[in-house]
Amino acid sequence: MIDNDRIYALDYEFNKPQLLKLYDDLAGSQKSWPWHLNNPEGPWSKRGYSVKFLYNIIAGRAPRDSVPRFVMDLLEYFSPMGPFISIGFFHTVPNFEYPVHTDQGGVLKGSGPQASVNVILSDDAVPICFTQDQQIDGPPYEKGPMDYEYEYNAALINTSWPHYIINGDKERIVFRMAIFPPSDFYQAKEGLKSLGH
Repeated sequence: MIDNDRIYALDYEFNKPQLLKLYDDLAGSQKSWPWHLNNPEGPWSKRGYSVKFLYNIIAGRAPRDSVPRFVMDLLEYFSPMGPFISIGFFHTVPNFEYPVHTDQGGVLKGSGPQASVNVILSDDAVPICFTQDQQIDGPPYEKGPMDYEYEYNAALINTSWPHYIINGDKERIVFRMAIFPPSDFYQAKEGLKSLGH
């Protein structure tokens, strides 16, 4: 089982057909990379429910039926990871190479997710890569010959560690529960372990 400072393999059985249906249902919320341009033909896109939207439902400021029941069930079950979680998906076209990045860059300016539970929904997924060290003086971040590479089906990812993928010749769809501050990778991992995962 993978368990280190970059990634923690998760043995939870996600309902992938249900998640793929939600992916289709959320097409209207799609944004494409580069995020500030939102080009609909972009090679890397995301869709889903924002952390603010979901937190307002949990706090009773928005109706619980604003999202499917199983989304609320996931949020409640995984709440030991932290109080601020978004739910969504990443889609990557074939043969696209992600830039090396953390999830705290760009418009998020340090307030982005510190970790995420990623679940591979597509076939023949490529591994995720992490830089050998955290490169705390970045960005920009640099790839290197000693970078780490991990294959997984479901895992907690340390999104504050520079990471990237090099996609193969098939599309890549990933379900993602992003964990925002004050929680971080290590707190989320302890939360998962407290659930027996």
